[in-house]
Amino acid sequence: MKLTVLDSLTDAGHEARPNEDTYGASDGRAFVIDGATGLGNQPLMTGHGSDARWLSHFARDGFLELADRPVAEMVREINRRAKEEVHAASAGIALEAWALPVAGFQMVSVEDGTLVTYGLGDCRLFILANDSGENFDTSALKESYAAERERARAALSRSGRLATPSSLTLDSSVQADLRAGRARYNTPEGPLWTLGTAPQAADYIVRESVPFSGSLTGLLCTDGFAALRDQYELYDTAGLVAAARDCGLGTLLAELRHMERNRDPDGRLYPRYKVSDDATALLFEIHP
Repeated sequence: MKLTVLDSLTDAGHEARPNEDTYGASDGRAFVIDGATGLGNQPLMTGHGSDARWLSHFARDGFLELADRPVAEMVREINRRAKEEVHAASAGIALEAWALPVAGFQMVSVEDGTLVTYGLGDCRLFILANDSGENFDTSALKESYAAERERARAALSRSGRLATPSSLTLDSSVQADLRAGRARYNTPEGPLWTLGTAPQAADYIVRESVPFSGSLTGLLCTDGFAALRDQYELYDTAGLVAAARDCGLGTLLAELRHMERNRDPDGRLYPRYKVSDDATALLFEIHP
């Protein structure tokens, strides 16, 4: 079984903000990473644009360097190193839990003739069987987009139009709620574990095997790109993968940005925290 990357792209959601997504591939593996936007704190890791961008690129480099290790070992080591880097940058001063950098990822890995996926957070995987048309989609956070849409709807009702500012995360009342939620990340009672400064997150990686084999086309993407299916419902799973394969990721990105910036710039039709999120996608093919 061989994995071949067919296409890839990453695009910042706003020209004034750093792109906090990234992606990569090594022999038999491919992945996307989505850094979580900071919540009003000054960047700790200087020279990178934001702490989230630093972490996503730090994790990408770690995935590539440690590509011969099991995924849980990679994540444990990456988070151990990140914890050391953050501790050094903060001069040992304890940071608020919500201020710690976090990121999600989704990875595919060819293992013993099976395609396996691993993840933390809300990145997405879509699979289409080229011969039978069977399809499969997953995320480490199942259906998380529906819950986020409702939270964004409530935030919009308090804050007004989405386009001013371009991100609700800059609104003080919304930011307070987001900080309270973020502070619970990477804790036993919290909603999710992430790439970041908690090595024990490796124990909570979600692992699944793709339930069919043969010739497959797959799409790994961050939630910003997956909005074409999950938020705007312009495609179903099979249609999204087929469009990516037949039309190219650039065409889909243009469709995504038109929806966000022309059809619904204020978030009234599709409640969300930003006019446009960073969007990253990697299209691949599996050959038996």
